[in-house]
Amino acid sequence: MGKLTKIIEIEASPEKVFAFILDSEKLNEMNKGNVEMEPTSKGPVGVGSTSHWVGTAGGNHQEWDMEITEFVKNKKAVSRTIGASKFKLTASYTLNPQPRELS
Repeated sequence: MGKLTKIIEIEASPEKVFAFILDSEKLNEMNKGNVEMEPTSKGPVGVGSTSHWVGTAGGNHQEWDMEITEFVKNKKAVSRTIGASKFKLTASYTLNPQPRELS
């Protein structure tokens, strides 16, 4: 199984970044034409929340369902594919605030 890691610096508070990551409308706008996500569970986002994804991978139309398996507000969210997906995926977002340099 392959693993892809990407580290990026964002000049925003963890609260703002985490809210963006969890906002399906913003996520869909950012990924327009590649992937769309729709929440499939009700209530606040947390462990057990589910979503349905539609997109293109390797030139093929794909659909899959995800479930959040770990959740620490404003710090970490981990989700994995569930159901009869053609592939297995685990996605993890971890926010590590860095001290700001003073000028």
